[in-house]
Order: sequence, then C-alpha cells, then structure tokens
Amino acid sequence: MTDQRTTHGSPTSVSVRASESRRDRVGLLAFALALIPTVSGTARGLIVPGLRLSEFVALSVCAYLVLSLNRRLRIGGSIFWTLLAFSAVTATIVAAHWFNSSDLGPQDFLAFGFGPLVLLIAYIAAYGAGAAWSGLLKRVIKYLLLMASLMGILGFLQVADVPGARQFASSLTGNKTIVDIPDWKVPRAIGIFHAWHAYASYMALCLIISVAFLAYGVSLFRSRWILPACSLCISMGLISSMTFGMIGLGAAGAGYLLLKNRKFQAFFLGCVLVVIGVGASSITGILSERLSRQETVTTEYSFLPQTVAFRVVVWTRDYLPLISDNPWIGYGPIRESDRVFAYVESMYLLVLVTTGIVGFIAFLILLANMVIGLSRRIRETSAESNAVVFVSGRAILVFLIGLVGMMLIHPYLNDAGSSELLVVLVGIMMGAEFLPDRPSSIRSGGTDSVEIPDVSRTRN
Repeated sequence: MTDQRTTHGSPTSVSVRASESRRDRVGLLAFALALIPTVSGTARGLIVPGLRLSEFVALSVCAYLVLSLNRRLRIGGSIFWTLLAFSAVTATIVAAHWFNSSDLGPQDFLAFGFGPLVLLIAYIAAYGAGAAWSGLLKRVIKYLLLMASLMGILGFLQVADVPGARQFASSLTGNKTIVDIPDWKVPRAIGIFHAWHAYASYMALCLIISVAFLAYGVSLFRSRWILPACSLCISMGLISSMTFGMIGLGAAGAGYLLLKNRKFQAFFLGCVLVVIGVGASSITGILSERLSRQETVTTEYSFLPQTVAFRVVVWTRDYLPLISDNPWIGYGPIRESDRVFAYVESMYLLVLVTTGIVGFIAFLILLANMVIGLSRRIRETSAESNAVVFVSGRAILVFLIGLVGMMLIHPYLNDAGSSELLVVLVGIMMGAEFLPDRPSSIRSGGTDSVEIPDVSRTRN
C-alpha cells in the first residue's frame, strides 16, 4: 500500500501527468487556432452580441495566452508592425470619415474599418502561441485539413441540392440567398461562409497545403490514406464554389508543387479522380452553365470574360471617379445612398476608395513584408530541421504570390476565409522562430516518410 502511494506520487509520475496535461492544452489550443479561419464567415452575434465566432475564439486565445504566459508572451516582428500600421491607418481614416458624415454609422465602421483589426488579433494569438509551444503548427494543419474536408463535403452537398445543406449554411451565416437563389445566379457552394469567394479562397489555400505535404512526402496522419482523402474532398468542395479564379489558383499551386517534386503519378491520378467525381455528379451541368455565361458579354469589353468585363465597367463608371475626388484619404465607406455598384470587386481599389493613397501604401508594405518574411523563414528552415515549417511555408508562399494577382478582381484580404487563415499560419511560423528546430526528414518517395514526432513543450 505504501509502495503504491509512493509510486503514484513519484517525480516520474508527476512529470508524466504534467506532460499529458500540457499536450491536452496544446491540442485544444491548436484546435482553436484552426477553428478561427474556419468559422470566420459566420454571422455576428451567434454566441456573443456583435462578434463573429472567429473573433470570439481569437480573443479567447489571446486572453488565455496572457493569463498563462504573462511576461513570457512574445509578439513582434516586421509583419506584426506593418499589420498594426495598416490596421491603425484603416481604422483612423474610416473613423474620420464616419465622424465627418451624417450618412455613416457604426455598422459602416465595422464593415470597412474593423477588418484589419480582426486580422491583427488573430495574428497576435497565432504568433504568441507559436513562440511558446513547439509542434503546434503540425497540429493546427491536421485539424485544419480535417475541417476543410468536412467543409468540402458540405459544399458539394450544397451544389447537389441535398436537403438541409443550404439551410444549415444559411442559419450560420445569415445569407438567405443561398436558400432562395435568384434566377440569374447559378447554384454555388459557400460552406459556412457568407459568400462563395470567401469559401473558395479558404478551400484553395487548404488544397495547396494538403497537396504540398503529399508532394514533399511528409506524413501528417498515422494512416497514409487520410491526407489524399482530404485533398480529394477539398478539391471537390473548391470546384463546387464555381469560382474560376480560385479554382485556377488552387489547381495551379497544387500542380506546380507535385510536378516540381516529380510526383507525376500523383498529379495524373488526382486529375483523373477529380474529373470522375465532377462527371459523376450534378456539378457538370452547373459548371457548364457557369462557363457559358462567361461568354455572354454586352459591353465594349467583349474580348474579356463576362466576370472581368463587368468589373472593368464598375471600376471605370463608379469607383475611379470617387478615388480622384479625394486621392489621399479616399472617399470612405460606400453609403447606401451612393449610386454605385455595392461591391468594389478589387482589393486594391477597395483600399484606395476607403483610405486613399495613405492606406494603399500601408497595404502594399504589409503585402511585401508578408512575402519577404515568409521567404526568409523558408530559407532559414531546411527540410531536414523542420519539415512541417518548410513544406507549409512553401505552400503558403505559392498561394500568397497568386493572391497578389487575384486581388485585382476581388478583395480577398477583406473577406473571411483565406485572410484569417493566412495570418494564423504565418503567425505560428513567425513565432516558432524562437523555438529550436526539431529533427525531421523528407523522403523522396511519397507519404511513407518518417513522421515528425508530435512533441509539445512549454518554452522556459
């Protein structure tokens, strides 16, 4: 009896229990960080009045880090400071427009001035957690890909018009048009995001990440079939969005990584499986209709696809005159009384309209810092020292470079989805610079690589 009590209270058993408790906390933290971008498109007020689920989770993670780490909480780096500057500039200029116009209200500030602050909060949570616990990025990506797979299945069910799939999304996002689709729109998947563009950008980034781990032969799951299954589900969900720009970016990024690593069989097998999946479902007819509508152009820009020609008309007719009226601090939030199309349809023009040249410069500096910082992190991390950081960094950089071009036709970093996913993953990677690299390896033969140990320990 005495021996049993002594064993249970021995330093070894206490250390084991502490280690298990630490792993549980890190696992819960990783789940929360993966959840932030996944639920970023839900309606405000589902749990806390005025907040989206993602904002509530991000604030909760920040509060936990402050309470648990205290003075050991790290935050900083060039990306943090440029994101802080862009957030401050945007909030200040939009607030100034708000105070100087009787037509604007708090809702306009939330719509146009609050977005970068949300990204800043998510980045702080991710960076602080990444700097404190090793092995966090791998866990976050595992949870993320599983969540994205479920999202892809839901999106496929929405396009297939399975009863309940659209109603479920409508109840979480507040988007009623997903249920009552106008006659002039083709049915498109939105997952649990408010719009298909946000859903598509989230799925495209997840697809490139999942394929990157296949291409470099780094295992994430115990079963070698889980990662290919995730990639297939995400692919079908992305196609269900009918958003050609993001479908092209996701396919091009995934194909580039596979071919670069000479995974020719995986490339062709993936193409065959996607073609079979699309051909054997109701997506084929909807996709054909969506393609045919791109050939219907009635403007002077008939040489462009319909979706691009429409945007050019909107820019030249509605928004370029607004920018020229007040170039330095912009026109401010678009008012309901303004006789313009409600959506700017370009990230760069949106920043110019809302905050002018001052905000535009801050935004370009932020983009440049993200690309430079991510590139430097990849160069300093070898495939042998930390394969998860190396592979995920390559995938994110491929997506980010493509996004720079895609933001010409849509304000993706003002949307939910890929914007919060980018800052969460980049934040973890940048914060993890303070942790020692753990040995790992990448084999040339596919997913049979040596699995990276999932070790979690608190930084002293």
